[in-house]
Amino acid sequence: MTNQTQLFEAALGINAPWYVQGVDFSTELTIAVDFVAGSRFAYPGVPGEHPVHDTVIKRLRHLNFFQFDCYLEVRVPRVRLPDGSVRLVEPDWMGRLDGFTLLFEGKRLAMAVVDGRKNRHQSDVHHFRSGGHHFVRANSEAWQP
Repeated sequence: MTNQTQLFEAALGINAPWYVQGVDFSTELTIAVDFVAGSRFAYPGVPGEHPVHDTVIKRLRHLNFFQFDCYLEVRVPRVRLPDGSVRLVEPDWMGRLDGFTLLFEGKRLAMAVVDGRKNRHQSDVHHFRSGGHHFVRANSEAWQP
């Protein structure tokens, strides 16, 4: 495991048995995500962890990293259930990779500072993220010219 793969695992919030297999940074950023061989996976509504039958590769669009288009190529397992059926198991982190790029968040925070200085009559300036469950609050009274 390299520092580069560790960086992207941390940035994406990927935990064992998942790991970043590789990173291709040519014209776009492509991050290959895999799981440890021999892993077993739970399937919703069926007790226990089940063996991997086969896999499919899913290519997912992610938010840009460092202003470059970013794609995840994830090797997703299909597991064999006790009744003999085979079902796709999506990683628990898939679909929860939301948020803004760090570049955007830095600019938004800078806007809050400028907005707070311009609007001293307002007690607070709120900037909401992801439907309002995260926010940055800048108290405009705390800013000195």
